[in-house]
Amino acid sequence: MIRFSVIVPAYRVEQYLSKCIESIIRQTYLNLEIILVNDGSPDGCLQIMEYYAAKDKRIRVISQTNMGLSEARNAGLKIATGDYVAFVDSDDWIEKEMFEVLAAHLDSKPSDYTCFRLQFDNEKTGTCFVYGKPYSIMKLEESENILKDTLNLTHIPTSACSKVYNRTFLEKHVLRFEKGIVNEDTLFSIQAACYARKVTFVNKVLYHTTEREGSISRSSQERLFLDMHKAFLKAKECLVETGYFDSFQNRYEARYLRSILYNQLQAAQRLSYREFVKIMASCFQHTFYRQYNVGSVRRYLSLNYRIMLIFSQSLLLFFIVVRIMNRVGVRMH
Repeated sequence: MIRFSVIVPAYRVEQYLSKCIESIIRQTYLNLEIILVNDGSPDGCLQIMEYYAAKDKRIRVISQTNMGLSEARNAGLKIATGDYVAFVDSDDWIEKEMFEVLAAHLDSKPSDYTCFRLQFDNEKTGTCFVYGKPYSIMKLEESENILKDTLNLTHIPTSACSKVYNRTFLEKHVLRFEKGIVNEDTLFSIQAACYARKVTFVNKVLYHTTEREGSISRSSQERLFLDMHKAFLKAKECLVETGYFDSFQNRYEARYLRSILYNQLQAAQRLSYREFVKIMASCFQHTFYRQYNVGSVRRYLSLNYRIMLIFSQSLLLFFIVVRIMNRVGVRMH
């Protein structure tokens, strides 16, 4: 029996892919199935995958036309046979003892999914940032606590790469990544939390994601807002279907608002002021930005996001503050 299926989708990442694959094949724990998914990449990704597949019999390569990250992950899930499933983005890397640590943990604490800590490494500045608070001992056997923590982003992070999932749990609830949106992890994490009965934690950094500076067009940034809106509408459907929405409406809306503010922050960092204003005008038309009850929602936001909410009342002030904070290296989220 294979213990872990590791799914690695790849598109236009030939300069990073080898480091990612090497970090997986050099694991101290060997009972792995490694599924590399070439998502129609026009560069040398497929050749790199085939090179490693020839060296390591644990590797399986899938090649498909370009359909996006969600469909690439879903293709991997379709053929996965491991007891647990992990996702590794092709420009990231993992600690060499990651699966040894997880295997030992799951031997004593089986779960629907297990979370571990994720570190962001900034390529430009060389600085590191470990996501979230250290995991504490929490009573997460109750599904409401799992969902509450997911919406609050207290301990359970959004990224699918910061968890290992019980494959039977995923199959039972037909959990798949939503096709055609770029906020797939947010939706997937909320849907998983709606169905989970037990989540456990490993309080160690096991996964590294690299933050890279990159330009982004106004159309791309606008799509982020529109896809975010679609993702949260889908998340609401799941909350309603599972009977949680009435109890968690304020937390849901706070989580939605947090995502809006985060995308607003990203737009202010990457676009000119004129483009930023155009993006926000479009955002106001497509989201509930002006509809939520600030008093009900604000108390579920962290201090940083409460400050961002205050500044967001003036787009010019928000833009200036973000640019200054970015210049001096202060992380606002």
